Amino acid sequence: VTAVRRGATGNGGNLTIETKNLIVRDGGLINSGTDSSSNSGNLTVKTSESIKLFGTANGLPSRLLAQVGDNGSGDGGNIVLETEELIIRDGSQISAGNLGEGKGGNIDVLAEDAINIEGFAVIRSGEDIDEIITNEAGSLFPSGIFSSSPGIGDAGNLNIETANFNIKNNAQVSVSSHQSGAAGNLSILATKKALFNNGILNADTVAGNQANINLNSPNIQLRDSSRITTNATQTATGGNINIDTNTLVALENSDITANAEESFGGQISIIAQGIFGIQFREFLTSESDITATSDLGAEFNGVVNINTIGTDPNSGLVQLPTGLTDSSQKIASGCGQNQTGNFAVVGRGGLPRNPSELFRVNNPIVDLVDMVPASTNKKTSVSTASSISSTNTRKEIVEARGWIVDAEGNVEFVAEVPELIANSGGIGMADCQSNI
Repeated sequence: VTAVRRGATGNGGNLTIETKNLIVRDGGLINSGTDSSSNSGNLTVKTSESIKLFGTANGLPSRLLAQVGDNGSGDGGNIVLETEELIIRDGSQISAGNLGEGKGGNIDVLAEDAINIEGFAVIRSGEDIDEIITNEAGSLFPSGIFSSSPGIGDAGNLNIETANFNIKNNAQVSVSSHQSGAAGNLSILATKKALFNNGILNADTVAGNQANINLNSPNIQLRDSSRITTNATQTATGGNINIDTNTLVALENSDITANAEESFGGQISIIAQGIFGIQFREFLTSESDITATSDLGAEFNGVVNINTIGTDPNSGLVQLPTGLTDSSQKIASGCGQNQTGNFAVVGRGGLPRNPSELFRVNNPIVDLVDMVPASTNKKTSVSTASSISSTNTRKEIVEARGWIVDAEGNVEFVAEVPELIANSGGIGMADCQSNI
């Protein structure tokens, strides 16, 4: 504790804690506040792993404080937290409240991996709860982070940055003022997701033009009567709510409101790829609602701007034809991979050198002959080769490249094929049969 006690002079000292893990449990208290005319010192906590607040003692929750007491006129100190994970439960609170006349300090929280806030503690009768934040009914200590002004001074700002922001079971994160001071602004950046399950973001004010909420996360989900509110009482103008996300889902009577009592309602601006389960309405219902109303009437209502960035499915598309073109002139006939082709030759005559060539004009007529068995053919070939070798009268053999029909109708094999004129005949369709 480095708090300035009642009646003391001189500013409070700064309190800095650097450790691997910080645990404040069972009603534990770290305090750098002020309860006099002197200013409070700052509270800084840096851990490499986690900061955890949980448990109660004699009905009082665990707390981290840098606030102005109800007898103080000095300014409250700032709270700076840097950690991997922040866990707050069982009604535990981090507070830079201003119960006096001075100015409340700011709260800056950087938790690289996650912030998990949940639960509450039940208030016992007769307990001294002046420096502890309660719920609206005054029956619970909600777990949470608070920059508030229950006194007449202004409250500070609250800034949170993390990857995963989770708040549930009556827990709260809020900036607020209740008498004549102005509330600060609440800003949350959750780079992966922000999940609410009966959790509350609150920015209430009775004066000034702040009490705005800025929430930026690619995935925002509100469940089980969760609320994001910037309600203004007395003559204060309602604060603004700015939400920037890919998807916003709000279910089970979860509301986003920027309402006012005796002045203009606030402005709600939502930029999203898609919004599900919630819609703008003129007043609150049992469904999930977006409202920006004023008790003075419809002409004093706030403004709701919802910008869903999507693609028009009818824009930039090409209308395809309903009928197909004639494929008979576009696709070559062939056989499938599980089929074999049959090539049938009817009658006698010459054939082209490959199937893609057309038949030629001078198709010779060749007499049919009997096929010689392979064994007989082999013996004859050996005998002939032996005879040629014995006579030693070998001549150069030139491979035949085609044949011609002479004037007497004889067929001659020749080494050079003269230019031929294509017949008007064509290639027939393939006859395919399945092997399966």
